[in-house]
Amino acid sequence: MSDPEQSKEATKFLRLKQELLETEQKYCSDLLMVHEVFLRRLAPAFGTRTVGKIFLNWEELIAISQKLIKHLSTVFAKLEPRLQAFVEFCGNQVSAMEELNRLENENLNFKQMYVCCCQDPSVRGLSLGYFLLLPMARVTRYPLLFEKMLKCTDKNDPQYDVLDGVYNMLKALCSEVNQAITEVENMNMLYWSQQSIVCDAITPKLVFPSSTRYRYPRVYLHSGILYKLRSKKMLVALLFNDFLLFTTPSTTISDPQSFKISKSTDLCLNMYKMPLMLETLSILPPKEEDDDGALILKSENNLIHLKAPNTNSRKMWENQLTKAIQQCREVVKQQTTSPKRQQRTQIGRLLLEIAEVINMDVSISSYRYGFAPESNLVELGSSRLKSEHSSLENVICSFQLEYPCTCEMNLSLSVPQKVSLGPNRTQGAPICTTQFDLYDQNERFTVGFFFPRQFTPDVCAGEFTIPIENLLNASVAHRGPILRQINMQKSDLAKPVGSVIMKFVVQMYS
Repeated sequence: MSDPEQSKEATKFLRLKQELLETEQKYCSDLLMVHEVFLRRLAPAFGTRTVGKIFLNWEELIAISQKLIKHLSTVFAKLEPRLQAFVEFCGNQVSAMEELNRLENENLNFKQMYVCCCQDPSVRGLSLGYFLLLPMARVTRYPLLFEKMLKCTDKNDPQYDVLDGVYNMLKALCSEVNQAITEVENMNMLYWSQQSIVCDAITPKLVFPSSTRYRYPRVYLHSGILYKLRSKKMLVALLFNDFLLFTTPSTTISDPQSFKISKSTDLCLNMYKMPLMLETLSILPPKEEDDDGALILKSENNLIHLKAPNTNSRKMWENQLTKAIQQCREVVKQQTTSPKRQQRTQIGRLLLEIAEVINMDVSISSYRYGFAPESNLVELGSSRLKSEHSSLENVICSFQLEYPCTCEMNLSLSVPQKVSLGPNRTQGAPICTTQFDLYDQNERFTVGFFFPRQFTPDVCAGEFTIPIENLLNASVAHRGPILRQINMQKSDLAKPVGSVIMKFVVQMYS
């Protein structure tokens, strides 16, 4: 770079540095003014708890800004942990604005004092709502300024690495702020769904703000109006990251074209049909004779013919559904596909038979109501299945080792084997029989029994873990199959958790 160019870039750098300083000083001045004019006057009158819901961690933001002014770029790296204050504030910024609006509309005393604060000359005729938006505007401005400073700094300059580190840190901070805002908005929509959607046909009750079956947080993705193609019936569809739900509104929607659900929407929805699980859902291409807004879905063997209000709406639904279906299937694949096993030497195999499960509650009521009545305790054994309760749930049996392995039943370590336990099982037969290849005697072997769920993680009825070394030591002292009764070590249900009678043989290769 020639001397004139270096001089030009140096001048530009100084100008940007000055811009950073001046804008930070103005931002800090506004923060201090809000603290003096609003916070200090309102807090004594209405209490720190009420006012704290509006101003959140305002004083912490002031302290950070003052240090930034004093030290500029070098302090950004030192203050990285404290910059999390922006994440806390911006994540709750919307609720702060809502609390301000609520107090202004519902509390006459607050409104009178608030108006008095707004008339202070230092407020410059602006509202407190404007100033509550300043931290978000400021934190997103930081990386833009440092990016410009980087561009006019020579890579050989000692300051370059410092600026680059600060720039990347600030970009990550902005991403974290955006993520915090997204999570708050998502949780608000999940709570809205819980309060506004009637899903009485789903048992156990569908809890929207919960984990999905694959233990990922449920995420609200999209919603809008769709029509049944033939009957023209209006539906309100809601897309989550694990299912698509069709509902009908309790009142007429006057403007379907612009209808949009938000956490403040005052509308009751009734479930129209059981949710469509994304892992079995697909989008079919429309036929030539179909309308521009046609949207055809396939769920297992069922076709659902829908129509969006307009072409843009249909494209939005297609994009959102395609992305959600793809991500859902990737999650399912991750949890149902065995990871590749490193090349290891097989040292033996475990032959296993679950002969009997004693005192494990498999009644529907046990999970639905959160307790296990004595009359519903059953014995799942080689010769009996008894219960005074007529409604029994399906139960799956899961086997798992710590490392990937395969067996004759194409069972892998990370993929549970599913075995139905029910009254139709042949009397005298074991509940299930399987075998595993062994690669390390320090592995631990887990057996669990679960109630399968669609909308939440499977419910553990009982589970135990035992070191392979314990089974190996027992086999050394005894020739032939060994029968052991093992108590369940944990359960999601109330006690008693039951026990398992297990027959096993450990065969070690010389």
